[in-house]
Amino acid sequence: MVLPMGGLAPPISNGAPPEEALRLLPWLRFAMFGVTIAVAAEFVAGYNQQAFSDLLTLLVGILCVMDVRQLGQCICCLMLMSCFNGISDLLTLVLILSGVHSQPYPPAAKYFFALECPDAKNVCSWKTVTGDSAIVLAVIVEFVCFRLSARILKAYQQQSATDMGLLDDLGGNRAGQGGYAGGMAGPAPTAVAPAAAAGGRGFTPFSGQGQRLEG
Repeated sequence: MVLPMGGLAPPISNGAPPEEALRLLPWLRFAMFGVTIAVAAEFVAGYNQQAFSDLLTLLVGILCVMDVRQLGQCICCLMLMSCFNGISDLLTLVLILSGVHSQPYPPAAKYFFALECPDAKNVCSWKTVTGDSAIVLAVIVEFVCFRLSARILKAYQQQSATDMGLLDDLGGNRAGQGGYAGGMAGPAPTAVAPAAAAGGRGFTPFSGQGQRLEG
């Protein structure tokens, strides 16, 4: 599984969300509704560790779906949080099915949806059924949130890359136009030398008959 992020990824745009993000936003809200149900059921069943973990996904998701302006800033955090919690819930589900977990979880896979389990001091009840169902739901909705968040993040990165490319092209065009205008203008006229400006007003030798002084 490849995460659409990295050290060389373009920055997230603070402008209007891309069309792909707006298209996926209703589905993300629906997934957040599923996380809400899972968290509530986990608290009711006494699966507090999983409930508090999934609650973090819910809190970050609320910031994303309630204010579109925060979507670009919070979507990366939501993607990482939902991925981590999805893996955590999946491991919890595997441990419950293998019978490793103790109370309040059922003792074995055959008691996963059982209301009674006399072989294990009858720890099974409606709470274990509710909690086990909540774990299954949490695994599904957490990975759905991860998938949607990854696609939204990718849309933001593509929009940022496009905006940066347009800015680079605009800057290059302006630089080219400036150089072309400078070339058309030609070199600046040099100052006319004073001697050249004086023209023919140079030294003129005396011509004509000389005069004598008689004593």
